[in-house]
Amino acid sequence: MFLIKLLFCLTILAAAVSLTEKDIKDKFNGFKLEAWQINIFKETLKLLFSGNNTESATIKLNKEIDFLITALDKFSGTIGLEPIGLPRFESSFKWTVFSGGIVLKNGFLYGISTLQRRGDVIVKHTKSDLKITVPMGFSNLTFTYDYDLNFMKVGPTGKATGGSRCNKVTAYLHFDMKTLKVKLDKFSFDNLGSISFKLDGKGLTNWVINLITPVVLPLLRPVIKKVVKGYIIDGFESIFKMYNNVVTKQ
Repeated sequence: MFLIKLLFCLTILAAAVSLTEKDIKDKFNGFKLEAWQINIFKETLKLLFSGNNTESATIKLNKEIDFLITALDKFSGTIGLEPIGLPRFESSFKWTVFSGGIVLKNGFLYGISTLQRRGDVIVKHTKSDLKITVPMGFSNLTFTYDYDLNFMKVGPTGKATGGSRCNKVTAYLHFDMKTLKVKLDKFSFDNLGSISFKLDGKGLTNWVINLITPVVLPLLRPVIKKVVKGYIIDGFESIFKMYNNVVTKQ
C-alpha cells in the first residue's frame, strides 16, 4: 500500500453560513415550557440537592433531560433551523505530477434535530450547587454540498453527500441550590465519530475519488463541529434563560 502525501491549501468563506449566533438565539426566544413541566424539573433537582442521589433519582433525571432534548428537537424543526447552512470552502492539492482543486459550495447540515441522550446523566453535588454532565449525540447527522472539481484541468461538477455516525457531545450544567437557576458551564464536542463522504458525478473514477477524499475529510470535521457547537450552545443558553426567568418569578 502506497503512502500518498497530499499538499493542500484551504480557504473557508464563513460568511456563507446562513444562520448567525443572533439568528439562532432570536429563534429560540419563542421556546416555552409549561409551568407543570418546570415544576417537575425543579422537584427532581430538589430531590438531588437533598442528597438522594439514588438510582431512582438518576432515572427520573434522565427522563427529564430526555424530555428537554426532545422538546428542543421538535422546536428546532418548527422554527426553521433545519437544515443549517454550511460554509463554502476550497481546497487545492498536489501529488507527484497530479494537481487540482475542489470547491464545496451550497452546503447544508441535516439532522440537527436528532439530538438524543447517550448514557446516564452524571450528577455531582456540593452544599451549594449541583453539577450535571449530559452525554448526547446525533442519531442522523448528514450533509450535502455542490462541488466543482478541477483535476488536471478537467472540471466535473456534482453533488457531495456524507454523514457522521457515533458522534458524541457533552453538556456540563451547573445548578444553584438556593435559586435553582441553571447555566451551561461547558460544552464539549468529544467525538465527531466516523465521517462518510461521497462524490456523485460522471467522469469520476475511484482513483480520483480516493485521491480527493483524504484532502476533504480533515477540512470538513472542524467545519461541522463549529456549526453544531454553535447551535447547541446558543440553543441551550436561550432555553436556560427562559427557564431562569420563570424560576425567578415563581
